[in-house]
Amino acid sequence: MSKLTIKELFDLKGKRQITCTTAHDYYTACACEKAGIDMFVTSGEFIRQYIVGDFTKTTENMSDLLTVLEGVRKGAPDCFIYASITHGLGNISDEEAIKACMAALNNGADAIYYSGMSLDRIRACADQKIPIVGHAGMIPWFASWLGGFHAVGKTADAAYQVYQDALAMQKAGCIAIELECVPYKVAEEISKRLDIIVISMGSGHKCDGEYLFSQDLLGLHNNHYPRHSLRYKNLFELTCEGIQEFADDVNSGSIAQKQKLINIPEEELDKFKELLNRQ
Repeated sequence: MSKLTIKELFDLKGKRQITCTTAHDYYTACACEKAGIDMFVTSGEFIRQYIVGDFTKTTENMSDLLTVLEGVRKGAPDCFIYASITHGLGNISDEEAIKACMAALNNGADAIYYSGMSLDRIRACADQKIPIVGHAGMIPWFASWLGGFHAVGKTADAAYQVYQDALAMQKAGCIAIELECVPYKVAEEISKRLDIIVISMGSGHKCDGEYLFSQDLLGLHNNHYPRHSLRYKNLFELTCEGIQEFADDVNSGSIAQKQKLINIPEEELDKFKELLNRQ
């Protein structure tokens, strides 16, 4: 499968749903490519969160993002990758936003995902022909303004505001938007009325694409799983079980029967012991 272009992604609108997940390391990217995933999101936050274990920070540095991009591009040369650039990197000024975007594009990204980016920044980047994926609905950056993490668009006025936000991003130059935690019938209507790609994150199956985190799909962690997430595997539990079995084998001594041991001829062993005894 060759990597989809932006035009080919647009051509898929209304024909079939686009598959989208996350990949922040070489092996997950390899798996995405082997599975035929159309596109995935990558982020430098993965280093801080899933390697360091610090979920308190919501910013990343460019070095982390470029390191992750290097790995996932090697793992998935034929997947469409859009790199997540966070608030701290992208909302300082137009110049800083463009600089961050170009660094990501020059290091393997096909597009840029900006969650909570201002329309002015989107326009500035779009003017430079930088492909931007926006974010509407429940935006984690702004959860406090909404009263917490919950669905958005459950009244007519709230739903219309989500549509207006999404339409504004299209007019500003986005090639796609993620629509998060919006009632699925509202998401369907918005998808039908926008020309750009609308990717569902917990907004049902009537959008142009389906997006769920690979960390949730695979059960890779023991943190909170959102209500809209799906868990096809439980690799965290399997990992715990595997390490526990290893520890049990060591503690019981049964590991000796399972290992492939390297042997030495008896005469060579005798010579070796003789050399040791001479000391």
